[in-house]
Amino acid sequence: MIISYPGLSKLKTKEDIQKLENYLPLLENLVHNVDLVSSNRHMTCWISDLKIRWSSGLTSSSIFHLSGPKFYQINDLHFELGMSLFLYGAMLRERALEVLSTNLVQSAILFRKASGVYHYLSHEVLPPYRVHCPQKGLRKQLLL
Repeated sequence: MIISYPGLSKLKTKEDIQKLENYLPLLENLVHNVDLVSSNRHMTCWISDLKIRWSSGLTSSSIFHLSGPKFYQINDLHFELGMSLFLYGAMLRERALEVLSTNLVQSAILFRKASGVYHYLSHEVLPPYRVHCPQKGLRKQLLL
């Protein structure tokens, strides 16, 4: 038997959004300052020693879920910023869907905010990485 608490998921989404709203300015400030001193040899060594790990909720490491989620490790602050912004946009969208039936104005505000996050991500954060993407067949790879 599965017991569900509908109010709990809404509260968790709201709390996660608040956590991200606290984390993102700190991360953006860190990325900006690291970029300013990226020519410093000590800073380059420190950054290369970072261990940033992400897991996907869409995959697991085994069929029986015995060993938990599979973690992906990329040692790059810009990747962390991109993933955090994407997560923030997704959480805003999720929250907008939660309040859609009860508060249309709040839902529209949250959808606009999520749209702004994705716009910022696509126009400011991701463009420098387009040089690393293969142009031929990119549309096919992205299933567009």
